[in-house]
Amino acid sequence: MKTKATASQDYEKLKQFVNLFYEWHMKLPSSKPESHPLVALTRLEETSPTKARIGLEMAANDIIERSVDWSPEQVNRIDTQLAEEGALMLSEVRSKYSKRQQRVLKRGTILNETEYFLIKGILDGMSCDDTTGYRKMESMLTEFESKASKHS
Repeated sequence: MKTKATASQDYEKLKQFVNLFYEWHMKLPSSKPESHPLVALTRLEETSPTKARIGLEMAANDIIERSVDWSPEQVNRIDTQLAEEGALMLSEVRSKYSKRQQRVLKRGTILNETEYFLIKGILDGMSCDDTTGYRKMESMLTEFESKASKHS
């Protein structure tokens, strides 16, 4: 079990990763400061730390999706840059989410919004040709959405 201090350190490291990746690979010259993901995250931290954590994990998942087609050389370059800044590396973040994906798939059910968006992001990036995993994830999403609509 993680302590609050460890969870806080993990959160800050993931936040640093999202910030650097956004600055280096997503920010457009015309981007307004208020469109930076950490601006919205800071507001959420003040009102709902739980929602802030979920939002941060969703941002990390977006980065994983954005970089899914990157070559090993591109991943190595960004990993080196991130390591030089003392941040989590892209390969580390990918590995963490991959493990989470495997746990969710093994369990066969989605427990929360973070897992929902993780599986949805993976499903959105898949080809329908991969029928084994595709159908299972599609079913899990439908089940979660159904439960969520009953609670709203």
